Amino acid sequence: MGLLAGVGTAMGVGIMAAVALEGGRGRRRVGLGVAILGLLIPFLLSPADAFGRFVVGLTTSLAVIRSIDLYRSQETLPWWRRGWHNVAIFDTRLARPMPRRLNGALFGLSIAWAALGAAALCGALMVPVEAPVGRGARWIGGAVAAVALLESFTRFLRMAYEGIGVAIPDLHDSPYLSRSVREFWGRRWNKVVGTWLRQNCYEPFRENGRPFVGQCAAFAASALLHWYLAFVALGFMWSLAMGAFFLLQVALIGAEDKFGVHQWSRLAAHSWTVAVMLAVSPLFIEPFLLVVASAAPGSAR
Repeated sequence: MGLLAGVGTAMGVGIMAAVALEGGRGRRRVGLGVAILGLLIPFLLSPADAFGRFVVGLTTSLAVIRSIDLYRSQETLPWWRRGWHNVAIFDTRLARPMPRRLNGALFGLSIAWAALGAAALCGALMVPVEAPVGRGARWIGGAVAAVALLESFTRFLRMAYEGIGVAIPDLHDSPYLSRSVREFWGRRWNKVVGTWLRQNCYEPFRENGRPFVGQCAAFAASALLHWYLAFVALGFMWSLAMGAFFLLQVALIGAEDKFGVHQWSRLAAHSWTVAVMLAVSPLFIEPFLLVVASAAPGSAR
């Protein structure tokens, strides 16, 4: 199975799950089970196709996340809205109609961020790791690329939806401005997953007076999600590194609470955040770079 067939199959399974996620609890369980079974689809692709497996795995995991939304929701939606919800990047229940417009500013920013991301990615992949600062330069370049490419993608997606008259929720909010690890994850980075984790993992515990347990649950769920993506693409060892990156965030947030980072000056707090995130980022960035590199013609893992 190739990439396009894999993505198409994953989206088809997601839509099938969405159609079933309406009615009684038994039928909803069937729909959720169908979405979960979709997590096996990436394994139909060649083990050498790390990039393809990652993309298909991302599609299936998003379908599971959105299926959980529908399973828990009391809102009744038509079948096509449920299908859209299960294959969309964002929570479609938050989408609103708006006058259609071509947002030139968003387009320009998307292109600029894409250019920066492409340049940083090329630099990260081409730098000789045997050089004295080779691996450090590779990981910093990879971190810049990850931030820039996500900035570009979220702006382009917003522009595209505005072009058809749909306002979508915020997907990303300048994570490079964060003044704490808590702010980075809680308010700025990838709000698509962050909002879902807060609603489904953190808030239930916080409402019962156990916010720390909720925080641990949210990062454990994030670690599991990213472990799965790395596992289907790169295998067991790199999946452990990816999962460990997210589990370490609990310790980093605990450290900044103990040190009172929220009381530091803007510059000091920002420096802390950049420093500690870069320090642990190789656990995330190296698998990211390996997946991207696998898409190059003639590449071999």
